[in-house]
Amino acid sequence: MDEVEGGAETQAPSSAASVGSSAAEPGFIDICGYSVGLSGWLFCGWIALTERDGRETAATFTADFDSGQVSGDARIAFFEREDLHGRGVGVIVFGRGAPTTIPLSRLTLTIRGADFTAMIGDRSMRLRGPSLVERLRPIATSRLTSPADRETFTGLLARIYPGYDTLLSLHDRARLEIDAAVVCPPDGLLLIGWRLFAPGAVSRVRVCCGDLATELALGDFQLLDRPDVIAAGVSAGLTPASTRCGFLAHVAACLAPTGVTPWEDTYLEVETTDGQVGFRTLRRSNLSGIGAIKRLLHDADVRFDELDQAFDKVLGPAVMSLNRGRLARPVAPCRLDFGAAPERPRCSVIVPLFGRIDFLEYQMALFSEAADLETVEFIYVLDDPPRRRELENLAQSVFARFEVPFSLLLLPENLGFAPANNQGLKVARGEYVCFLNSDAFPDTRDWIGRLIADLERRPDIGVIGPRLLFEDGSIQHEGCVYRPLKEFGGWMYVDHDGRGRRPGPERGLREVPAITGACMLMRRALADDLGGFDEAYIIGDFEDSDLCKKVQARDLACAVDRDVSLYHLERQSQAASRERWRQSLTLYNAWVHQRRWFPSGHPL
Repeated sequence: MDEVEGGAETQAPSSAASVGSSAAEPGFIDICGYSVGLSGWLFCGWIALTERDGRETAATFTADFDSGQVSGDARIAFFEREDLHGRGVGVIVFGRGAPTTIPLSRLTLTIRGADFTAMIGDRSMRLRGPSLVERLRPIATSRLTSPADRETFTGLLARIYPGYDTLLSLHDRARLEIDAAVVCPPDGLLLIGWRLFAPGAVSRVRVCCGDLATELALGDFQLLDRPDVIAAGVSAGLTPASTRCGFLAHVAACLAPTGVTPWEDTYLEVETTDGQVGFRTLRRSNLSGIGAIKRLLHDADVRFDELDQAFDKVLGPAVMSLNRGRLARPVAPCRLDFGAAPERPRCSVIVPLFGRIDFLEYQMALFSEAADLETVEFIYVLDDPPRRRELENLAQSVFARFEVPFSLLLLPENLGFAPANNQGLKVARGEYVCFLNSDAFPDTRDWIGRLIADLERRPDIGVIGPRLLFEDGSIQHEGCVYRPLKEFGGWMYVDHDGRGRRPGPERGLREVPAITGACMLMRRALADDLGGFDEAYIIGDFEDSDLCKKVQARDLACAVDRDVSLYHLERQSQAASRERWRQSLTLYNAWVHQRRWFPSGHPL
């Protein structure tokens, strides 16, 4: 049986002569197709039924596919077929059942206890969507003699997507407009748009794609203010129930596999409370990856009391799938080596670069005075591709002046803090690994050796960091604590204990709930085993706390050595942004961290 896409040309139905001249032989199916809107099958052809009394017919159907059956109650309508010469009658049949892509072999109709079989031939056509409606509508509207049959089957066909928008043709007018339909890999969808309809006017909205129909829960919409829409809606006579008629919606597992169903077969089905059905065509947005994430988070003006609902139902799942999709592509960084690194380094220092690449020069000047220089390999990871040529020139100059060997890993695209560090971890060869921000500068020559010595003396410590100071000598970091922020849904946020104070007399090791990723040193075997930083966090926030939590889950401690100090310029290693999307991204990272480590809302 031919599979015909919506809108394609189809062949004319077969005549009785195509299956023989004996009335005892089975009938023939010209057209069949599954409708996701009807949750069932439509068949059209003829059967060898010659006597009818016009009474309502009770029937069942059994559709035999190459491997399996679909059966149930059927609604049958008859129409005259002059080409049959009285040996049979034309039929159009609807039966509810599950979809299948397996070829149909025959259809059996049981009418008043008698079985009538219709076979499939080479000229039979399997249609869907607009093509199915196009071929069956003339039969339903003009060839069915019973008014009840005409009403039934024209009503059924009205629930099949015709290939164009019909929403505004409903008696109860409903506006549902989509500004962007973004694919959330592998098979989800993010919808950004607005709606105008009276409260209770719409009973159901479904995302339909091929043979899939997925409910779009209206209560899960994240509503947004759209004053531009309000003005247009009122002038059109559609007064909204609320000024917040804009929305964001996420639908998981609603798209058929790529290559199976064309995007043209993806649309919204809107059903009103009085049973009318309208359709809204979906046009796929070109947005993907970080661009789609920025657009979503820019539009997400979420109020504080909405954080849980917004991130659990829409923002969290959508951003997570978009991020996974962008990171699923293979990464092949270009590596440039300046000088010969130690053959067997004791420690690998990994420094991601974004924005302020000039910090490379200042760090290498200080590293050139390190006491244990010959045991350390330095790996810089450029996560800012447009700065590549500038960095290459700077690196050549820095190596010529300070003669400290180091490597550059040049990423083909901006991946973010966690993936950049993890790329460095993949090539690291040291027994220990130190994750270091480019805006952190050592205050002593032996800082790496002293932190390593701490881990050697204390095998119960999994990760250690130094005391970090502001430029004026006050404390920037001496360990992290967790505090709930009421203005952000009561979620736990990381705070630096003692921040802004002058260092006290306390010295030595201090065990803490977590340490900052600005400088953290650990055994490379442990870092590898934990998979480095979790890439579910985007760009840079909460990755360090998450890693510390995973260390503690191994019954290992986190600690700060207050005898070792580095200066930290704090967030100057990346370009600061006050854009709404960046603030919302911090909320997303906080949501991931909260749901993973503080599901009850209290520190573990």
